[in-house]
Amino acid sequence: MIPDRGERTIALILFISVFVLAVPVAGETITIDNSSSIASALLCVGDSGTLILQPGIYFENSITLTNNTTITANISAGGSAADTIIYAVMGGRIFDTGAYSISVDSLSLRNGYADIGGAIYTTTGEVSINSSEFTNCSASQHGGAIDSNDIVTVNSSAFTDCSAANDGGAIYSYLNTVTVNASTFTGCSADRGGAIFSANDNVTINSSTLTDCTASLYGGAIGARLGSMHFSRIYNCSSGDPAVHSSESFNATNNWWGTNSDPSGFTSGPVTYTPGLVLGATADPVTIMTSETSVIRANLTHDVNGTDTSGSGFVPDGIPVKFDLVTGSASLSVTEGNITSGVNETVFTPATSIISTVNVTVDDQNVSVQILITPEASFYATPVSGTVPLTVSFTDTSTGSPTCWNWSFGDGEWSNTTNPGLKNVTHTYLSTGTYTVNLTVSNALGNDTESLAGYITVNTASSSVGTTSSGGGSNTNTGTGFTTDLEAGSSTSFDMDKGAVYMVTVTAGNDIQKLMITVQRSTSVPSSVGYTGTNVYEYEDAKLYYADASDVSGVTYYFKVEKNWLATSGYSYDDIVMMYYNEESGEWEKLATTFAGEDNTYYYYSADARSFSWLAITIFKGATIVPEGSEPASSHSNAYITQTDATTGTSSSSNVTAKSTVTSGNTTAQEEPRSWSSFAVPILLVLMLIIFIIIGLATRRKKDEYPKEWYEGRK
Repeated sequence: MIPDRGERTIALILFISVFVLAVPVAGETITIDNSSSIASALLCVGDSGTLILQPGIYFENSITLTNNTTITANISAGGSAADTIIYAVMGGRIFDTGAYSISVDSLSLRNGYADIGGAIYTTTGEVSINSSEFTNCSASQHGGAIDSNDIVTVNSSAFTDCSAANDGGAIYSYLNTVTVNASTFTGCSADRGGAIFSANDNVTINSSTLTDCTASLYGGAIGARLGSMHFSRIYNCSSGDPAVHSSESFNATNNWWGTNSDPSGFTSGPVTYTPGLVLGATADPVTIMTSETSVIRANLTHDVNGTDTSGSGFVPDGIPVKFDLVTGSASLSVTEGNITSGVNETVFTPATSIISTVNVTVDDQNVSVQILITPEASFYATPVSGTVPLTVSFTDTSTGSPTCWNWSFGDGEWSNTTNPGLKNVTHTYLSTGTYTVNLTVSNALGNDTESLAGYITVNTASSSVGTTSSGGGSNTNTGTGFTTDLEAGSSTSFDMDKGAVYMVTVTAGNDIQKLMITVQRSTSVPSSVGYTGTNVYEYEDAKLYYADASDVSGVTYYFKVEKNWLATSGYSYDDIVMMYYNEESGEWEKLATTFAGEDNTYYYYSADARSFSWLAITIFKGATIVPEGSEPASSHSNAYITQTDATTGTSSSSNVTAKSTVTSGNTTAQEEPRSWSSFAVPILLVLMLIIFIIIGLATRRKKDEYPKEWYEGRK
């Protein structure tokens, strides 16, 4: 019978439907959140499609793949294995892929359970795992997390507390290769191959960590017929049987076994384990002074033969390391850390001179390194200049517990002692000149010499300069300041009781263990410096010792200038500036100079400088910074005063403008006559009142003149 048109149409529709269902759908990318079903969504992605999971917990198991599929967290939106979780609640295997390949990226698979492959099982499909986590997955037979007869590749992933009753606590492979890179296996267990078991093909492991894994029969971490493992950490995986077992051949060189001892006890079968990596520790430098530091470096970058292996690879980052000070007095910048690119380090800062020992511990191994701290010489003297004969006291400020002090005073005389009570000495210079002083200190660990060139200046008695207007300062002696342990950002002030500079404040840019300054008044400068070309009140030679100029972030000089010198020279208090000699440019530069106050004899100032050099207190008309309200009292009044003739007792009017000094209780100065401006405000007020009265009267008069009709019109 010939089918009618309707029957033919129905047959055609059925044929097309079967054809469509038989042809694989092209892969798509689908994104879901945890309100949707993963299993349902996988039916829509098609072959080689991608399913993106938004962050959240997906309570699912027994998900069957019908295509090659990639399942990933929403990485572009910040998703990761930390917040995108598939939770099987021990209700079954998570993924059954059959003959299809599966790629898992940045997901956490938890609590999967099955007879084989608690999280993933595949017969002939490949398994690719990237940046993912498998936790508490288990199998009653083998492959606690993954069971595969095809290729398994794992990168940057973690397997924790996975177990199998028989083989492969985390991964089981029967027919194909297993490759693991930069991954961790922790607390995994099985009868054979606590973490990984491969029955017939290669296992390749690089830069991975296997810790606390166990097997009751063999291969606490790995059981394999063939394979290799390099630059990995295998620690505490031999409680039931040696950590690595091979039935045919396994290359396990250049690994860290948690100890520097022979690792042969961690392997069974034909496993090549040597050379293995060993823990090393170095100090750089080995010998330092108390003002210096040494870098203590732990490393897993050399094998037992001393060969540097860092060119071939590194153990995994994150291996814990600990630093301990065993002997000596010092501080360590860090005491605990993690190995990164094979190393970790701490900075050793000594407190005293002694042989110090630092222990470095990684896993069950500790090694020690010694640092020798030698003494460091330093001293200061007072005074550092004066007239012959000049008696100078020298004070030792050396660090590092020296036991011997040898002084050389530069004039052929010296002093040598091993008595700490005599380390500070007094010496008298009998001849004029400039002298370099040396101090050498030593102990059983070493010695050091401090030399201060041209430190002591001895002048003839006639060269002493008094406090006259020609020089302006107090005397030719030098002020000295000394301090220790100045922290970065902190400041300290030194009283300079010699010359015009009476105080110096130093601010540290870096930590400074020891610092000394001198400020020496002078009436001249070296030819290499040259004069300022201005009228100079006083030159100062400011010097820094024991610290570098780069360690100082700022210096403030406080100084005073005699009022008499300014008056006789015809200058005002606001004409004073301090200049700084820039040694780099070879030029004198003006410093911002601020007026600070006065007393009966002096005007006081401060100036900020970058560091230490030659200084000049000099004249620049009106260049002083005068904060508002800080003007001298004498600058507020130029009133004519009545002078009394001392010889006749009569009064006479003087046309000389006098600068009155205002002090507490001073009422002798006459009041300044009031000028007309003091009456200006009252007069203006009276005039304005009169004007308003006149305007008011004029307005009333105008109103009276308007005709009656005008008012009625307005109404």
